[in-house]
Amino acid sequence: MIAVAFTTISEEKLLPYKDEKGYNMALSLCRNADKVSSFGGDVVGDICGILSGAGGVSLVLNMHLEGEQVNLLVTCLVSSLIAGITIFCKAIMKSYSIENCDKIAIKTGSYLEFGKKKKGKEKNEK
Repeated sequence: MIAVAFTTISEEKLLPYKDEKGYNMALSLCRNADKVSSFGGDVVGDICGILSGAGGVSLVLNMHLEGEQVNLLVTCLVSSLIAGITIFCKAIMKSYSIENCDKIAIKTGSYLEFGKKKKGKEKNEK
């Protein structure tokens, strides 16, 4: 969602949010949209895919099913369900991200600025 939002947004779309918290970070991310897209879409997306697949496998293994055919059937069903939900949600979120890229960018910028300020306070206290 964040990767698509920063791929589609332009600096002009951020101008109405100039006085809001997160603007500077959102502008910086917008200027580095290729890196944000690669990290958000590829790295984070791949990690989420791997974790959801591993979660599905652990579910099937913890069911203690008897019979090879039943185990194979349940494994296929769980894998298909996870893949279907993932693909469906990604499709919905892509269109949402394109339509609301400015709001997503500002919200992401404010979260990152909040984390940056909090991290800076911890360093100053030491």
